[in-house]
Amino acid sequence: MTAALTRELLLRKWLHVLLILPAFLLPFLPQRWAIAAAAAALAWNVVMLPRTPGLRRLLRKDRRFDTGVVLYPLAVLLALIFLPYPAGAAACWGVLAAGDGAAGIAGRRYPLAPLPWNRRKSWGGIAAFFLAALVAGALLLDWCGVAPREAWKLAAAAALAAALVESAPLPVDDNLTVPLAAGGTLWLLMAGGP
Repeated sequence: MTAALTRELLLRKWLHVLLILPAFLLPFLPQRWAIAAAAAALAWNVVMLPRTPGLRRLLRKDRRFDTGVVLYPLAVLLALIFLPYPAGAAACWGVLAAGDGAAGIAGRRYPLAPLPWNRRKSWGGIAAFFLAALVAGALLLDWCGVAPREAWKLAAAAALAAALVESAPLPVDDNLTVPLAAGGTLWLLMAGGP
């Protein structure tokens, strides 16, 4: 099963969730401004965050380089560029922020039982991921003008795909795999992909 929920981990997970808030600005921003802001966040996390004493505690201490703080804004940037703007990008961002953060917290606090395909993950974590991602994705889709019934369908598909990928024993950071799964699902359903 997963590691204990330390104070530092809890802080990082809540920050992960709270970073959903700028996604609610997307309907009011031109796409190029949103892309510029995401690129600036990526640059900040790569260059300045490791050098800022008060913020360094947000970085993982068990790694030489914390890829999560780079992949999160990169995933948002890619969503802003490739998914239907603003609804698809906002929903993908919501799934990443809320789903992954909720899984990290609930999976440690309420693990229930280990998953059969990944003993390091739990049913509590995957359930929390799906529910949080579903609600966040649907709210953001609705906020961006998608009809409520369609918003919940799209969010359910994206949340399910992302929850399954997040729970898989992959050697890749979930700040990359989760938005790829959610974004790919949203792209197929919203943009009429192959």
